[in-house]
Amino acid sequence: MKLVLAFFSLLLAASVWVYEIDSDVNLRKGPSNKKKILRTVAGGEKIEVLEKTNEFWWKVEYQGTEGYIASSFIVVAVPETAMNFATAAWDFIMAYPAIMGIILFLVVFGIIRKVQLRRNKRSSSK
Repeated sequence: MKLVLAFFSLLLAASVWVYEIDSDVNLRKGPSNKKKILRTVAGGEKIEVLEKTNEFWWKVEYQGTEGYIASSFIVVAVPETAMNFATAAWDFIMAYPAIMGIILFLVVFGIIRKVQLRRNKRSSSK
């Protein structure tokens, strides 16, 4: 069980959120279409999200410039390192199907053991 938890926590740790721009968009001084345009960010460029100001505008940093971009232009991109890690883990599991069987057994065994312990606690407290 600890092996499974360690595997998934490593996978989640490797999955740092990376954001990129869906298509060309203006980086603005404030969260409004009426605010001054600081620069244009091309589609496919990576940005750092500093704050999700509201559902429509996010404060971001792009090449040292802080500003606001409409959230509808921002998408989550999977970082290359996380993708490589996930692919390698999947390839390893597929190469050794017995490992998947062992992991499933440990998970099921852990669940059954917890249920048994709870039943024992209930019956001993009565």
